[in-house]
Amino acid sequence: CEENEKDIKTVSKNYSEYRKQASKLLGEEIFKNLCFHDCTIIKSINNDKSLKLLIDNSGGFTNFDEVIFENFSILKQDGSLEDSWWLYEEVYKVNDTYEVHVLLHNREAGLIDFIISAEQILFNSNKNS
Repeated sequence: CEENEKDIKTVSKNYSEYRKQASKLLGEEIFKNLCFHDCTIIKSINNDKSLKLLIDNSGGFTNFDEVIFENFSILKQDGSLEDSWWLYEEVYKVNDTYEVHVLLHNREAGLIDFIISAEQILFNSNKNS
């Protein structure tokens, strides 16, 4: 039991340190807000300078219903984003851009690997509190 307790304290300390470093590297807003697990992408709007994803967040853990990728480049997209369930995401800082890796599930296409690079990521909530 004592050894397990020691291991748990070590892991907790390491995780806490990782969170601090990631928050500093990515910025607090990106670190806290880029979390759409269990949300569904309703629609994607691409205007060449930005990609806006409209989100049904009723099944998720966020109040945001839009995420906007500014000055973006799609690095990989295995299928349609629309009507896809957002499973997991990872975000990395690569030079002066954010690189976001998202695993989605679409009923027709199955698992979709979506990777996007963007200079800026914005979050909006269009619902009244």
